Amino acid sequence: MNASIIVPVYNQKNLIEKCLNSLLGQTMNGYEIIVIDDGSTDGTKDILKVFSSNEQIKVFYNDHNLGPSYARNRGIQECKGEFIALIDSDCVAQTEWLAEIIRPFHQNPSIMITAGKVSGEKPSTYWQLVNKGENFIRTGPGFVQEAWSCNMALRRDFALRHPFDERIKSRAICEDLDLCFFCVEEKNKIFYTNLAQVIHCHRATLQSTLKQQFNWGCYNTYIRIKHHQFPYLNYGTWTLLAAFFLFIPGKFNHQDILVHVSLLLMAIYLGLVLYLDIRTKEKNPYEIFISYPGSLLKCLSNCWGNVFWIWQHFSTNIELFGIQKHSLRE
Repeated sequence: MNASIIVPVYNQKNLIEKCLNSLLGQTMNGYEIIVIDDGSTDGTKDILKVFSSNEQIKVFYNDHNLGPSYARNRGIQECKGEFIALIDSDCVAQTEWLAEIIRPFHQNPSIMITAGKVSGEKPSTYWQLVNKGENFIRTGPGFVQEAWSCNMALRRDFALRHPFDERIKSRAICEDLDLCFFCVEEKNKIFYTNLAQVIHCHRATLQSTLKQQFNWGCYNTYIRIKHHQFPYLNYGTWTLLAAFFLFIPGKFNHQDILVHVSLLLMAIYLGLVLYLDIRTKEKNPYEIFISYPGSLLKCLSNCWGNVFWIWQHFSTNIELFGIQKHSLRE
């Protein structure tokens, strides 16, 4: 068996059928599809029972929801492929996706992780427009420092050495960053190819977007501390914190220079948020203008997640660098 595809699924009855049909339609031969149902309660299991009659698909069921990291780890243990491709249940793979996502492994033995392009469907809500292009890594093929688990592949030996961190129970939140750090620390490589493309169903509401970004900010900080990576906070958070701490004493002490510097830092932050949309090259100028307020809210939620995690865990004296003790927010 040359390749295995692992699909964790939880309560995706409206999307899982499209995902699995796209995987069955791959041009490559000699692959299996491993589906891990993570305790679905919405009718997803009924759809999976239909697909389980296909010899190419193996379905495993968790008794209750244990999180995508646990589901992927179980899939890795159950699969037989030399290369392991990962995709989320709310994604649809292009027909050449599997062949392209594993092609770099044959070209360079130091590549342990590959990543592909994640595009969104045509936005039908404002928040889908805001999230358009959010999974951008780079425009063309080349070596990168990160990959997304909704469109990623691993060498089997690397996946067995470095299982996904099961402390991370939230859906699709930074478990992939953990593996990328392990890869870089071992002086191995991550390769991105825009020829391996999946279409992702982006979050369509304010609540789901802000919740995702808050959790991403929390777990991003956790992963960076786990790997002794500094800065723990993202650059936007540092910019806002610096502006805040300069502005307050400047205002009350009548030190105008501090106020001006803090206003400049806040302006830089606003520019950074705008740059995030421009650099993806996924949105036209009109879409960038319309979605900017939503992008700003999304980034602020991410920054709040950064600060919340640091404040919560340092204030409760949890041993951050030993990582033996954690009570992460699910």
